[in-house]
Amino acid sequence: MASSTVGQDFGVLETERYIPLIVLGSISSLLSIFGSTCVIYMSSKKLHKIMHRLVFLLSISDIMASLAALFMPYMVPSFMGLLGAVGNVASCSAAGFFLSLGVMMACCYNFYLSGYYLATVRKNWKEYDFRKPFEIAGHALALLVPLAISLIAATTGSMNPSPLANNLCSYTTWPWECFHNDDIPCERSSPELVTAVTISRATFTMVLTTISFIFTFTVWWTVRATLKKSDSYRFAGSSDNSSRTDERLKEVSTQAILYSLVYLNTFFWPFFGLVAGFGLSHEEMQDKKTKAGFYIVQVLYWMLYPLQGFFNFFVYTRLKFKAWRKADPDRSLVSIYHQIMIAKEAPPLSQRRQVRPETKQTNTSSNSAAH
Repeated sequence: MASSTVGQDFGVLETERYIPLIVLGSISSLLSIFGSTCVIYMSSKKLHKIMHRLVFLLSISDIMASLAALFMPYMVPSFMGLLGAVGNVASCSAAGFFLSLGVMMACCYNFYLSGYYLATVRKNWKEYDFRKPFEIAGHALALLVPLAISLIAATTGSMNPSPLANNLCSYTTWPWECFHNDDIPCERSSPELVTAVTISRATFTMVLTTISFIFTFTVWWTVRATLKKSDSYRFAGSSDNSSRTDERLKEVSTQAILYSLVYLNTFFWPFFGLVAGFGLSHEEMQDKKTKAGFYIVQVLYWMLYPLQGFFNFFVYTRLKFKAWRKADPDRSLVSIYHQIMIAKEAPPLSQRRQVRPETKQTNTSSNSAAH
């Protein structure tokens, strides 16, 4: 960025309001990195199954985005005057690149997870039904399209400090005013380029996200209809097979819904920011971000947005946790998660003999499509 812009009034937040954003964002990012690392460790032992491969790669994507979010406030150009900012143009572009890449890849793998659950419930697909060529093509899509969009944005100078959230490097021009004012020359990128990459990313993520939620809703609706039909045919003294199948369907549906809800939290905040800043001039954005209401939104953004990996850890281990809790209600949370992390799939047989018969089915279902 040219020296002519140095010393410009960027309208950054006061230090006392900026520090909570940095602290909350750092804590959330670290929690997410920890959660995703645990999921990678556990799922790496089961990569022969497609669901675990998808969760494994989803967690890698989340770590990439979380690391970018963690270091981004320090990689913003130092002349912005933000507390702790020691970066420059290149570091800001690099942080924005990895955040953009990680978020779009995570979008792809959440989409694949919802498709996996739909195929399992709706079509009753087994592991061998998921053809390798289609999976390879899916991985290529999840890497190449986000990589292309993020590279174009980074190499054309379209990654700059956001006018709405200055500690975030995103798609925008520099100086900000040149986007809406033709009399001000752009030093980095152009309105046309920024608009092109923004629309490309928004279209890509919106299409996959919409289809993903449709898939998840279809899973819920299918399971709901199946359970209603099952109840209408059930009679006293019937076999326990149908009830075990119903329980398994419920667990599959719950897993699909929980993964979608976790992703919804990740998707919502950037989408909200895009909508909040749409069509606003630089001056209007500066005025908006100093308002109490929007500051609260920024606090929520940095507190919740990076937490996908942290929440996914609890979704991924949910069935194992239920099995351990039923087998040993007095065991502490720390002890249960320790047992889960050291790769014990279910409570020891000596403990399971003391549990009701239906608990065995819960443990069995942890190896099914639900887990």
